Amino acid sequence: MSLSRQGERVSTAHRNHGRKAREHRREQRRRKTHHPSPSPVIPETN
Repeated sequence: MSLSRQGERVSTAHRNHGRKAREHRREQRRRKTHHPSPSPVIPETN
């Protein structure tokens, strides 16, 4: 069972590591440059 779970987990991670992950990283990097501090501070202040 453990092997099955690990296998599925690896498959999902590999698939997510495709171009979707690349776009996600690119958007995160752009957002970080736009507001790296105000973003995490907004929810905490609320």
